[in-house]
Amino acid sequence: MCVIDRAPHDWLMQQVSAIVHHGGAGTTAAGLRAGKPTLIVPHMADQPFWGRRVHESGAGPEPILKPVLTRESLAFRLKELVETPSYAERASELGACIRDEDGVANGIAALERFAAALRGQVESGKYDGLEARFCESGRAYCVPTRRVRRGRSG
Repeated sequence: MCVIDRAPHDWLMQQVSAIVHHGGAGTTAAGLRAGKPTLIVPHMADQPFWGRRVHESGAGPEPILKPVLTRESLAFRLKELVETPSYAERASELGACIRDEDGVANGIAALERFAAALRGQVESGKYDGLEARFCESGRAYCVPTRRVRRGRSG
């Protein structure tokens, strides 16, 4: 085992046959992008979610939650991680998909679809207090037309 403060994920993930980590979104993405089977030991926030997603995708075993983390549970899951061929196969498939995806273009397209739907709702009067505006490029965005105060009623 090697414990380090920082390492470039793109390089590091290519040096190993499997990955065990905390389950942060960035580390999870880097490991899957590299096509490596992954075991997540989540500690907080969104990490349990990513542990479940990795397992549900078939790229690794069930995550080990901190309350049940022991030497024995870690050893069992590590053995499962490296000795289950389907984890490596699925991680490799996911890695190829992630590397082939144009994430920036997909993200922009998703935001534009959301903005268009919101603009339609604003123009129909569903969201009183918002106004649709357009950039020079013709893309829409919404802005508040007045400041809305929130507080207790009555």
